[in-house]
Amino acid sequence: MISNGTSGRYFQLPAWTFLICWIVGLTLLSLVPSPPTPNVGFLSWDKFQHAAAFAVLTLLIAFSLGECVAGRTRRWAYAALFAIGYGAGIEIAQELFTVTRTAEWGDLVADFVGAGSVAVSVMITTARPKRNHPACIVGLSVLLLTATTVHAEVPKFFNLSTVKREAVRIRSEAGELVSYPLDTEDGGGWWMLAAAGATGLTYLLDYDIRDRVRERKSSSLDKAAKVGSAIGNPFAHLGVAAAFYVGGAVADSPKYREMGEMLGEAALLADASTLFLKQIIGRGRPLVTEDKGSFRPLHFRSDYDSLPSMHTSSSFAMASILAAASESWLTKLLYYGSATFVGFSRVYQDKHWASDIVLGAAIGELCGRVVMETHVRKEKAFFLSPAVSGDVVTLTFVSRW
Repeated sequence: MISNGTSGRYFQLPAWTFLICWIVGLTLLSLVPSPPTPNVGFLSWDKFQHAAAFAVLTLLIAFSLGECVAGRTRRWAYAALFAIGYGAGIEIAQELFTVTRTAEWGDLVADFVGAGSVAVSVMITTARPKRNHPACIVGLSVLLLTATTVHAEVPKFFNLSTVKREAVRIRSEAGELVSYPLDTEDGGGWWMLAAAGATGLTYLLDYDIRDRVRERKSSSLDKAAKVGSAIGNPFAHLGVAAAFYVGGAVADSPKYREMGEMLGEAALLADASTLFLKQIIGRGRPLVTEDKGSFRPLHFRSDYDSLPSMHTSSSFAMASILAAASESWLTKLLYYGSATFVGFSRVYQDKHWASDIVLGAAIGELCGRVVMETHVRKEKAFFLSPAVSGDVVTLTFVSRW
């Protein structure tokens, strides 16, 4: 071991030796024109090689740091970040300095999965009882293989032009969302008045609703509310949107790919607008105050960001998109019923006042409608199409409805 001579912490010399050799080897294999590839089942799979190589790299970095970084979680997080940064540097070097090798999004994603899986697995297994270790390791291994399988297709449908197009569309939708309450022609003003009126009326009943819900607490409802809160998690909604998008892209289904786009856009708009209002309004949660009128604007604390409910707004945004894509009234009721149950769960758990739920639902529904209308207008776009008949060439207007 080599002491740094000041803090009393140590670098691990053998680990550093292995780390340097590993980095040199990875760099050479990444930059040579035709690296050797094992031809043994899944070992010959390029994305698996990337994930495995960066999993080992993360292990070596963490062991090399030894005690020079305080805290096990921080040490493994730093190791994963360094490994991912190194992977990004390799992709850039391949693009700039080699002729036969090019940068690929799929390779970088595989690097991220390999480094992240090792770091997260160590954090979990060291924080939980040892009897849970096998389950954690197996679960994370399945996650690694699944993620690399899916992202092996990334270069086929994810590129900078896709990101740019999506960013432009979200910016346009955000502008429509902001201007909609002032739009008197399409009923935006009436929508705003209805949402404000419903929220205000519910505000008057907040105490009564909270008391009635508390009177009906039971172990069964406790479990159901936990499920409802989990279903309404905004991060879970983004995962659902990503699953639709990736699944549609891999299966070459424009329908499901666009569904993923709409779900993701609606969730992002709902989450962003709700987060903005939460911080501006600063309403106290029922868990921390018995006063429904306790407001601390711009307080920027999680116990004073009750209004509106993000779980509810995100759930109603998803329900709005899914219901619009369905022709069955029973299915529509199922979607909106699930979103409503999410709102009830948040009130039941004392995370929100009832009026928080009403405003969140209105925001989510509005975001869903804005996104749906944007995509419908895109489908109705006019364009010129050449037509050839014998020796005659004509241009015709074509529209998709």
